[in-house]
Amino acid sequence: MANLHLIASSPSKTRLDELRATISQADALLFIEDGVYFAATNDILTSLPTQEIFFLSDDAAARGIELSARAVDYAGFVDLTVQYERSVSWY
Repeated sequence: MANLHLIASSPSKTRLDELRATISQADALLFIEDGVYFAATNDILTSLPTQEIFFLSDDAAARGIELSARAVDYAGFVDLTVQYERSVSWY
């Protein structure tokens, strides 16, 4: 069963060990709210077991973060929630 993980906390507050232990290659991550600060920590992202990693573009723009790839708008957010069987929120 593939899950969509919604990461809403900054890298300093997210429990990365728990996240790594929980996600699988079939899962996707969507960074929202302060979670978009992960866009600046690519070394952390490459250590995760999934390649399906996205950032909410409006939240990134609100925080002055420029994204060259992996950005989704609110319609893309909805598409991801439909695509995956379950959503798991990390706050």
